Amino acid sequence: MERQNNESSFKIGTKTCGYLFGGIGAAIALCLILFGFWQTILIALLFAVGYFIGSCNHKVELLKGIINKVAPPKGE
Repeated sequence: MERQNNESSFKIGTKTCGYLFGGIGAAIALCLILFGFWQTILIALLFAVGYFIGSCNHKVELLKGIINKVAPPKGE
């Protein structure tokens, strides 16, 4: 039996992908049982924000753009 490389093993329809999504579903179910709906939504939202900030290569420019849209500099 030949082992697949990591790139092809996470494609939809493979056993590895099935285990991954099964684990994600179990984790979501456990969070819903332990914390409740709104706390689970808050955890997911904060995880998404943290992931986005951690994976963004141009954080400074992005944050400056958001701040300038919300509170434009004086004189504009």
